[in-house]
Amino acid sequence: MRVLDTAALLHWPVDQLADGVCAISQQAELERVSPQRSLLVQSLDSIEWRDVPPAWLQDAKEAAALSGDLPRLSDVDVDVLALAIALDATLVTDDYRLQNTMQALQRPTKSVGTTGACLLYTSDAADEEDR
Repeated sequence: MRVLDTAALLHWPVDQLADGVCAISQQAELERVSPQRSLLVQSLDSIEWRDVPPAWLQDAKEAAALSGDLPRLSDVDVDVLALAIALDATLVTDDYRLQNTMQALQRPTKSVGTTGACLLYTSDAADEEDR
């Protein structure tokens, strides 16, 4: 199972989106960024659109807070992260903050079009660099 972030919905060929899981909140983001692509993606029967329960959101926020990434994640990012964590699914994203949080949880990620994050970044590391 794969949870697809909005970058995958925007850039991947339609056949690669099959069997992906997405947050309903991504529909508005997709519509805002690319109305034509939004129509195409939302017409597919092969994507499972899910609401995110509050308990899943809380788990995602706690995980992102522990990795130091929460302040820089959007609400849609948190929804996508929550799905990936709760469903124990691979998260397909180019967002380094999401990749970092998933790596901190030792959960799998796959990049949409980049090589992806190679190292786990923690807020403690940033503090050390500032000294």
